[in-house]
Amino acid sequence: MKGALVPTALTFTPHARLVVFVDYQNLHGAALQSFWPQGTHPAVGHVDPLNLGQLLAARRTANGYPSTLTGVRVYRGRPSSTRMPAAAAIGSA
Repeated sequence: MKGALVPTALTFTPHARLVVFVDYQNLHGAALQSFWPQGTHPAVGHVDPLNLGQLLAARRTANGYPSTLTGVRVYRGRPSSTRMPAAAAIGSA
């Protein structure tokens, strides 16, 4: 067909769906070690998992990989019943 417009390359990049899985205890420990002085109380240095997911989606998008954050899943360990009996009791109730 003469004069038909035939695209030579696709220019549309679909948004990727992004789900972030967080191992919270390891993330908290790494953040505490990386960004706070040694000996800082563990109550300091917490990370907001939703903000982390939004940051990752924004960075991917800024680097040419359009992404939409569709979920954040947070996993943590269970307190030891011998070392932290009160916390373990709360977690198992």
